[in-house]
Amino acid sequence: MQKLLCRFIAATTLIACSSAAMAAADGFFIHAKVGWAQSDYSNSNFDYMTASSIHNDGLTFSPSLGYQLNPNFAFELTYLDWHTDVDNIALSTNPEKVTSLRNGSVNNYSLDLSAKAMLPLDHGIGLFAKLGAAYVQSIKSGGLNNATLGADYQNIYALRPITTLGVSYDVNETTALDLGATHLYAGSGIQSADFTYIGLAHHFG
Repeated sequence: MQKLLCRFIAATTLIACSSAAMAAADGFFIHAKVGWAQSDYSNSNFDYMTASSIHNDGLTFSPSLGYQLNPNFAFELTYLDWHTDVDNIALSTNPEKVTSLRNGSVNNYSLDLSAKAMLPLDHGIGLFAKLGAAYVQSIKSGGLNNATLGADYQNIYALRPITTLGVSYDVNETTALDLGATHLYAGSGIQSADFTYIGLAHHFG
């Protein structure tokens, strides 16, 4: 993934130096992103859990629908899935007398509405920052879905802040490339998560 990101940055810089691109058109746009997602779960996030094998990261696809008001401001609605596998679970003695659980998973499905501020620079390159609220469904499955062990083993639904920082390149009035990093903030029983991505946007104008 790191090599892919480096190649993207190099290609974007080369194109920017060789030609001046037109700014992306205002109006509706769709935005497809692919990248590496990582959540921040550990044994300490689950009551009675003494050990497990937790796999917090993986490749993820994220679609968005947005509306650009002008070259400096837009809104974007984004869907994202952070997936965590929890295997080889070991529990201490607890009030419910449960001493072991089969493998399970946590899926944090988020839908966020964010305001996007953009700073156009030369040759079609620009910087952007997004700030929004994400509705997160933290769904426990498999052995982790065990309500008798308490709230940590039940599904959670909450609103959480979410931010994104990145750099973009306007290929022409309808097409833009971007590289960004998204952070979902922990709270209300939901752990923090990060998504680093390469994106392609199409503007309808």
